Amino acid sequence: MSRADWVIISKYIAAVALIAGVLVYATAYFSDLPVEWAATAHAIIVVFYFGLVALFGAGSVLEMAVLAGVLSILASVAMPAYHDHTIRETVVEVIIVGHAVGAALDRHWAGTKSHPKSIDQLGVFIPRTKVANVSIESGTSFTVTLATPAVAGKQLAFVASTSNGVRSWKCTSKNLDRRYRPSGCRDDFKG
Repeated sequence: MSRADWVIISKYIAAVALIAGVLVYATAYFSDLPVEWAATAHAIIVVFYFGLVALFGAGSVLEMAVLAGVLSILASVAMPAYHDHTIRETVVEVIIVGHAVGAALDRHWAGTKSHPKSIDQLGVFIPRTKVANVSIESGTSFTVTLATPAVAGKQLAFVASTSNGVRSWKCTSKNLDRRYRPSGCRDDFKG
């Protein structure tokens, strides 16, 4: 085989490495694998790819090794930050569901003058991939248990308060790590 054939082969390998990198990230994102696993696997793919490119003509091995090292460090820093961001987005979606439950509780009370015993009486859609359970403690508080793998079992508590005749629901946390909470839900549950 000529050098030109090897360059073409290395380009195909580069395309496969790119696809493999995307699959590694997707696997880590949609499964229970630790984020570090994805960063490590991606670093191996990057080193393999740049090693091939260096062997078949595109700079020196040292340049490629330095570039691969920098990319690996960036991946190991960026992946945990991205992981936290996606969990925070999921928590925001659960908070939106919590406010919908609160509004449904208010409507139920206005129509029946009683508090429901279960969430089924309210007719609110609960995304079971994100919410494991909603338990209604009273007409003024309920707890949402998260179902997303990284924060499964953690709980957000919603407590009603009235100000100037307007009732609103305050989100607090029972046991969710502070870094996953959006700004509207930073307080710890007291009660």
